[in-house]
Amino acid sequence: MTSGRGVVFGAHASEYDRARPGYPSRLVESVSRRAGLRRGSRVLEIGCGTGQLTRSLARRGYTVHALEPDPGMAGQARRALFTIASGHRSPVEIAEQTLEQADLLDGGYDAAFSASAFHWVDPDLGWVKVARALPHGGRFTLLSHLIVDDAWSSASMRGLLAVYERRTGNSWPIRSAAQVVDGVTQRWEDVSLAWSFAETMRSNTPGRGAHELFGEPHLDVAPWRITFNAAELIELQRTRATHIRLGPEDRAAVEDDLAGLVERLGGVFRQSHLSVALSVARISPRPD
Repeated sequence: MTSGRGVVFGAHASEYDRARPGYPSRLVESVSRRAGLRRGSRVLEIGCGTGQLTRSLARRGYTVHALEPDPGMAGQARRALFTIASGHRSPVEIAEQTLEQADLLDGGYDAAFSASAFHWVDPDLGWVKVARALPHGGRFTLLSHLIVDDAWSSASMRGLLAVYERRTGNSWPIRSAAQVVDGVTQRWEDVSLAWSFAETMRSNTPGRGAHELFGEPHLDVAPWRITFNAAELIELQRTRATHIRLGPEDRAAVEDDLAGLVERLGGVFRQSHLSVALSVARISPRPD
């Protein structure tokens, strides 16, 4: 995570932890099994945020070395991890560092994870550094929650996108679950482009070394739906980078617009999600 890029949420850490969804247990179990992990396995987590995935890894008995450059987010993660029942606790270290800053032992981890965070990492450094930290065959799993389009939620999401486009002049694509899966699998030849599409619906600059250092991709998905009232939707949006970066007047106007949108929708805002986990194995040669 390059300096300054991933440090935008700390002032909203408690809201982030409360409003953002965790990762489905069945998804984490599937990728952990694929990676061959067991109690005591040493894993690296890149950009742990408030520790939503970290908690799930700790409950499975893994030894977790997590990186989180934002002190506010790291502090929230430590507090949340402290509440895990003693019978489920495992060693967890949270270093307030970016991946670029971290001094990692070559081949020192059985697996690596990054949940909704790897887009903050410098693509010229990130894939190579993760590969160096893994043994041959060690798996790197990237996870994210994607908002997807379907008939059940379309009116809600199109209304939300219109609010932000009107106030910011920016828009972003929203695709169906099938379009997400098709777009990712069509880019298997370079896992960095596949993941870029998964997170942004675009294929941006490829990550250096990704297509040479990682192979055997596998995609796990878990669809789910959620509803919000106006207050819940606004609380969630307050944890989004697009919303945080608005000026105070624009932020207040957007929140008024969102409240009006939910009222027009009959008091219920619908959102369809696809949780995705893209897992790849490190292959030879070891990076220089």
